[in-house]
This record gives sequence, C-alpha cells and structure tokens, in this order.
Amino acid sequence: MAAEDVRASADEIYAELADKKVVNVGVMSALFGGNSKLTRDALAMFVQVAQPTAAKMTSALAAGNFDEFHRSVHQLKGSAGYIGAERVQALALTLQTESAELKKAAAAAREGGAEPPVTPHGVAARAQALLRCLNELFAELEVIQAAA
Repeated sequence: MAAEDVRASADEIYAELADKKVVNVGVMSALFGGNSKLTRDALAMFVQVAQPTAAKMTSALAAGNFDEFHRSVHQLKGSAGYIGAERVQALALTLQTESAELKKAAAAAREGGAEPPVTPHGVAARAQALLRCLNELFAELEVIQAAA
C-alpha cells in the first residue's frame, strides 16, 4: 500500500465530510446549557483524552493491533459525539465498524496459526483522514475555549 495512494484516498474521504461540521456549536450549547465554564472544562478534557488516544490509534494501526485500534476509535467516537464534533464522530464510527471486523479476522488468524490480516487501504485512508479532522478540531476548540 503506497503512502501516496493512502494520502490521496484520505484527501477524498476528507472532502466527502464537507457537509459535516468540525464542531456543531448548537449541539455543544444544548449539551452544556450555555455554561461557559462547563464548556471550557469539557473541551479541555476532550483534548486531554483525544490527543493520546489518537496517538494510540496510529501506533496500533501501524502495528496491526486491531484490538487497540478498535478501542481507540470507539473512544474517539463517543468523545466526539459528546462535544458535537461531527466529522470526527462520523469517521470514527465507520472505523469502529471496520475495526470490529479486523479484530475478528485477527483473532481467527491467531487461532488458526495464520498470518494476521493486513490493514486494508480504506481503513488506512480513513484513519489518516480522521487524524486530519482531529487536528482541525483541536485548532477550532482552542478558538472556542478562548471565547467561552
């Protein structure tokens, strides 16, 4: 799997998310009732958890550790939904579903003494697009936190 091909696919996947918001401020306001301290605290907690989780996700995928990859995208999906991060949540949901299948395939390979599955091109591209969305989200959250 050529890195350039994955990058090009990640760019296409990212472009398909244009209809989703980086952060749906309306959802966030409804969740936190307009309480600026609660909003700041929740956003700070999201960043504090999401940054190392994204690093774990990347390392797990590179190592073919689909169990850890699945845990990481599951955590990102839930956390993103909590703050209205639509792009991150959408990609993490898709990756969660795909990684569940990869987990099963890896377990079956281990039990059968076979080679573990190779990371599919689409999963690698979506993971790369997810990292791009996370970086975009972190930047937007800094602005929101400063204004809250």
